[in-house]
Amino acid sequence: MVRQDRANWHKFHRRDSDDQGDPWFRTDSSRADLQRMLERDGAMGSATRRAIVNGEPLIEVDVYPDSVRVSILEN
Repeated sequence: MVRQDRANWHKFHRRDSDDQGDPWFRTDSSRADLQRMLERDGAMGSATRRAIVNGEPLIEVDVYPDSVRVSILEN
């Protein structure tokens, strides 16, 4: 869902009022990298994952050279 959100922003120009652009996930390839990083342990906790799957929380994605971290800002 996080990958799709970035595709919506960059590729399809569908944006929520809370969305912000980013310089990292402009291409399909970089969004595939995002998906791989999200699947690694530690990218997001199970509660964060459940909140994303079951609702539309406001999240923050911190991007590091070889990893990402997803946090809930507002549920």
